[in-house]
Amino acid sequence: MVIAYICLVSNIGNASIFGDNNYSPLKEDEAFKVSFFHQDSLVEISWEIAANHFLYINSIEVLNEQQEKIEFEITKGDVLVIDDLFFGKTSVAKDYLRIDLPVKNTDENKKLTINYQGCKKDTYCYPIISKEIT
Repeated sequence: MVIAYICLVSNIGNASIFGDNNYSPLKEDEAFKVSFFHQDSLVEISWEIAANHFLYINSIEVLNEQQEKIEFEITKGDVLVIDDLFFGKTSVAKDYLRIDLPVKNTDENKKLTINYQGCKKDTYCYPIISKEIT
């Protein structure tokens, strides 16, 4: 009886929380490859989103140096509504997303911060990711 218990406990200790596939999440920059393009009074921000991953549209936030939100427009991408375990019905982007934001060439817009969050379908959600645009 004691031997059976020891075997059971030792096998539990070797179990992976991700099952037998030894899954390791992609690094955030691999899951959501973000790029920036600044031209005159327009900033384009785009993401290449890894397979089976998605980006929460409502998590995207662009801030100027004074931490004021800057409005943006989704100009390209496959946006759809899903029934999310954490947020209920919510809009997400898969594969590719591009947003455009108009900015004035002022000191308060010399450095922008973008925040965003996404998940790998049915597996792993990333913490909020923050990048600076200069």
